[in-house]
Amino acid sequence: MTELQTPKNNLEKHAINIHKFGGSSLANALCIERVVEIIRQNCQLNDLVVVSANGKTTDSLFALLALSESSDCTDAIIELEQQQTALVNELLNEINAQQLTQLISKDIVQLTQWLSGDLVTHKNDILAYGELWSARLLSALLNEKICPSNAIDARDFLVIDNEQTCSVNSALSSAQLKTRLQFGKLAVITGYISRDARGKTCTLGRNGSDYTATIMASLVGAFNVTLWTDVDGIYSADPRVVPNARKLHRLPNGVAKELGRLGNPVLHAKTLTPLVNESLSHHCHLHVANSFDAQVSGTEIGKFGHIAKQELSVTY
Repeated sequence: MTELQTPKNNLEKHAINIHKFGGSSLANALCIERVVEIIRQNCQLNDLVVVSANGKTTDSLFALLALSESSDCTDAIIELEQQQTALVNELLNEINAQQLTQLISKDIVQLTQWLSGDLVTHKNDILAYGELWSARLLSALLNEKICPSNAIDARDFLVIDNEQTCSVNSALSSAQLKTRLQFGKLAVITGYISRDARGKTCTLGRNGSDYTATIMASLVGAFNVTLWTDVDGIYSADPRVVPNARKLHRLPNGVAKELGRLGNPVLHAKTLTPLVNESLSHHCHLHVANSFDAQVSGTEIGKFGHIAKQELSVTY
């Protein structure tokens, strides 16, 4: 197989961080190109990039699962393959596009077999394709335009106990992650998916890619995680309900966890747990930033002094 064409390292930054890009940030070719520019300006080769599935791909996979239980889903499978290959062909050069579309075709064959078989056994394997396709595509595009990169399936290293608690086997996961990282290459890691101790594919729940990002920070001892999404940050109240709601520029961990517990649409309590590690001399900070306007200052969540503690949030 022809090697991916890789340029010199054109990244600008020189500090280890975790960057996670959500589905809306990767929804189409224009969005993905915007993400590539964010990576060029904000990442360096030791960073880790975590990705969600492109756009509504996970919703499409859930719809396929539901459809396959009651009727023929051939047309829906064809449509899904066409969407993925169109995205690949729009973004990559001919050689790299051909390689990725061949992999997608193989995946579609396997997906079709699983959909016509034991859905209970293979449900999570089917749902995992969204993140897998997303990571492969972004990594290939980075190889073409920005820097050497490799895509990593989180199931190759991330081990949890079960889908109910999603507690991470940190020692095993950290050791296995080290074997997957390649020196001099920017790692693009699938969010949302993992394995249990028996090797079975597990998901981390909706918005599980955020949790993947903070798990990565805990495993490698990173100081910062940035969640690149489609909002400017965390607000004092829902701006759709409270017109004069203001953005909170700094938010203490304790307040953020309470907001997550109370159902804040951006924050999730599970995501925040790995940020504080009492055994380490530092705590990781979480940044919420807008991939559609990267220059706008977002919200930083972490351990602060008294000024940040004066900020007030209203959840209802």
